[in-house]
Amino acid sequence: DEAAALQASMAAKGKATFEPGLTDEELEAAEQRFGITFPPELRTFLSVGLPVGPSFPNWRTGMAGNSFIEGVLFDVECNDFWWEGSDLS
Repeated sequence: DEAAALQASMAAKGKATFEPGLTDEELEAAEQRFGITFPPELRTFLSVGLPVGPSFPNWRTGMAGNSFIEGVLFDVECNDFWWEGSDLS
């Protein structure tokens, strides 16, 4: 599976650590909490494993990292910002 391979690569390179993935209920709760819809690929990625740490929003609890999430959502909505991504593999 592509998501699992990417996560294994990220973990092996020390770019992230992972907790068990989000359940469908947790994904839906995060979408409702932040008024967003995860793209299918991100939904799959987060259901395989949840990246944790200071560089990642905590989609499970919605607590730690809220300022990061709110900042990104603000920039996407108000500043015509869209992150093209980087090579995480």
